[in-house]
Formats: sequence, C-alpha cells, structure tokens
Amino acid sequence: MSYSDGEALILTQVQATTSFSSSNTSRANWKLLNKGKSGQYAILRPGEFEREHFGLGGNYSTNWVTICEVWVRYKDDSTSLTNLEAKSAEIIERFDEYRLAADGTGNVRDVFVRSGTEPEEMWTAGGNGPSWLRQTLSIEWSEERTVTLAE
Repeated sequence: MSYSDGEALILTQVQATTSFSSSNTSRANWKLLNKGKSGQYAILRPGEFEREHFGLGGNYSTNWVTICEVWVRYKDDSTSLTNLEAKSAEIIERFDEYRLAADGTGNVRDVFVRSGTEPEEMWTAGGNGPSWLRQTLSIEWSEERTVTLAE
C-alpha cells in the first residue's frame, strides 16, 4: 500500500460523516475554499512518516500521518467556533468507530486521530476580520507489509 492509497481510505471515511461529502473535501486542493459551495470543508495533505524494518526478510512497518484541515466559514464568534468544534468532532468520532478505515488489504493496523491544533482565524476579509476558522487534525495510521526481497 502507498501513502496515497491510505489517504484515499481516510478521505472516504471523512466523506462518510454527516457534514462532509465529495463536494466539500479534497486532497491538497485549497481552491475549494474559493468556490463558496459549502460552509465547511475538509482538506487532506501528507504529514510526517516513520518506517521500521522488523524480523527477517522484507517485513516493514510504516507509521503515516495524514493532516486533515477542517475549515468553517466565519460568521460570528461563538457560532463559528461551535460549528468548527462540531465538524472536527464528527471526523474524530468516525475514526474512533472505523479504526482500520475500511481497509480491504489487511495491511492497515490502526487509524487514530492523535491530536488537533487550536482553532485559527484565517484570511481576513478586507481587514474586517477573518473569513474562515481552521483546525488541523493529525490522523495517524500504521501499516505492516511484507515484500519479496530481490537479493
């Protein structure tokens, strides 16, 4: 499995929540924010990863991080923040239920939302305040795989 395959699994799970679908989620495409089709968006991008070789032969374990940026259109202080918290909670709860992200290969060992940043005000609108609130979730997932050694 590649990182891209795992990120696709994660995107599918985000799209399965109540607030997100294929029209307001993307993989590293922030242009969605300019289209104004939704009041909330989830944008995935790669984070750090670590690999480990274990046992004899071609046994490998990789710990990947997928960053999920949750964006909510700013309307007012309390409502916008409450909405952002609710959208982030939907994603966290989804991965609490789907700890393998519906992986059919058997390689994914665990998927878990490890942490989130504090909410940030983003993109001021003509100097009159923020246009968006954003919170970044770190989704960690691990996989193990065995390859046939060529030498």
